[in-house]
Order: sequence, then structure tokens, then C-alpha cells
Amino acid sequence: MSVSSDQRLDFFDAYCGVGISQQPQEDWAIDPAKLLEAMDHYGIGKALVYPNFIRELGSPAHGAELLAEYCRISSRFEPLIPLYPHPYPDLPSIDAQLDKAREIKARAVWCNATNMLG
Repeated sequence: MSVSSDQRLDFFDAYCGVGISQQPQEDWAIDPAKLLEAMDHYGIGKALVYPNFIRELGSPAHGAELLAEYCRISSRFEPLIPLYPHPYPDLPSIDAQLDKAREIKARAVWCNATNMLG
């Protein structure tokens, strides 16, 4: 028995990192079209996307721009901005990170202190 589209439940992926990572990753993490294909395959309607962050390869501002690019490609991507504490002088302040979150209309923030403790 098939379910009509008005009765279908769209799943929401709330933990979807995009961009280059230190961990092995699937092709979809760096290709929005492949991510959309994977979402279709698994029946995921929307994804809360956050930028994978490697200090050596980018910055929180770069991650925010990556999110903005993904969200321009599809309304199925909802931006999540990780907030990093300010232990390093080369990182923007929390206020600057929040300003960037507002600028790209982030739907969520994530206080990501554990990534910066090592």
C-alpha cells in the first residue's frame, strides 16, 4: 500500500556535516547534489547542515559561507552555525560568529566547545 504525498512523513536529519573533514567522509559531504541524492534515497526531507571545520583549512567565516552556498542551492538545507569559544587569537569572537549566523539566517546554533579543547 502506498502512502499519498499529503500523508507522507518527511524525516529531518539534524546532524549533517558538510565540507572537508579530518575524518574519512562520503562524497555527499562535499557535493550538495550528491547529498540531495542521498537524502532522496533515504527519505530525508530536510537536513540541518553544519560546516565541518579544520582550523588549518578554513575558519568559522569560511564555514558560514559554505552553509550559505548549500542553502542557496536547495531550500531542503537548513543552516546550523557552530559557535566556537575564543581560546585562539585567530578565531572571531562569539559576537562576530553570532553576527555571521544572523547574516546567513541560521536556523540553529551549536556551542561546539569540545572541538577546540585539544
